[in-house]
Amino acid sequence: MSEPGDSRSLSPDVSACSLLTDPGQAATLSQREWNELVPTLREHGLLARAACRLRAQALLGCVPRETLRHFEAASALCDQHALSVHWELERVESCLGGAGIPYMLLKGAAYLKAGMKAGEGRMFSDMDILVRRSDLRAAEWVLAEHGWRPKQLNPYDERYYREWMHQVPPLAHALRGSAIDLHHAIVPPTSRLAFSTEEVFDLGWPLAGSRHALLPDHRDLVLHSAVHAFFEEDFTSALRDLSDIDSLVRELSEDDGFALALHERSRALGLERPLSLALALAHHFFGTPLEDSLKSRLPKARNSLTLHLLKAALDPGRPLEPRKRRQAARALLYVRGHYLKMPLRLLAPHLTRKLLHREETETEKA
Repeated sequence: MSEPGDSRSLSPDVSACSLLTDPGQAATLSQREWNELVPTLREHGLLARAACRLRAQALLGCVPRETLRHFEAASALCDQHALSVHWELERVESCLGGAGIPYMLLKGAAYLKAGMKAGEGRMFSDMDILVRRSDLRAAEWVLAEHGWRPKQLNPYDERYYREWMHQVPPLAHALRGSAIDLHHAIVPPTSRLAFSTEEVFDLGWPLAGSRHALLPDHRDLVLHSAVHAFFEEDFTSALRDLSDIDSLVRELSEDDGFALALHERSRALGLERPLSLALALAHHFFGTPLEDSLKSRLPKARNSLTLHLLKAALDPGRPLEPRKRRQAARALLYVRGHYLKMPLRLLAPHLTRKLLHREETETEKA
């Protein structure tokens, strides 16, 4: 780490991540380093989380005045966001719970309602909700009655969601604009990793104060984040998702039996490979502590081509400074992400259509 006034440049891909796991280093950063660090955190959706962790350890006083306003604004926005999400989830409860439809909160909404550290400073644009496939039609209808309507899509994209994906087209409230991703599975049914949604519901636990809402088993919180990273073809929020995994593992590993239980659950669901990749990446970027008992049981990901591509794709770099290696890795992983979601007979025409649509869009803009 460079000293205040040092002309050397910060390494953002290290410091942006390490600030979250070791906020105390804030006292050692120069103004130049803050000037590089803040845009990197903002670009990857981690500024609010960093602000919350600095505030929790009474370290905002270490931030220079020129930079402090960014963290104060992010902290205030995060607090308002949390209030809004809690309010919107009460509306969802009156809607789905009132109709007697069991549902489960996923990802950011689950972290927040469970009061977990992964929910601190966690900003998200939509609420992820899981229902059984048998309840999907009723859930979508009830949500529509309360204002959450599907976004208008062309016929092909509508079919893409309805026939091949693990969720319906994204829903947005007609008046408030709040968004819901309504899932009927954790992974697409066309995927090689598909498993029954019932297995997730079986281990869910009731959300306090709710009639029908559930929160996932702690192991499933980690596995869902791992699967999300494994299937990702858009890496806009991937580093934030890895920060989620780091936070979850650090908190849940306080239970001595968690590591072994996590591995057993991943094996039962056929998710050992995505868990191995996600933990290897979390360790690489955030230094996530991994018990030897867990590392020895998971498939080795250290030298895999996929892991190297993911490291290159997730490398934060400097904002507004594209890196060719990162762009090339993301292009390859975009194809891989779709390949993991659907068989080749669907993948080839799907990617061809997407490419032609992109060319048509660019031609129209020109």
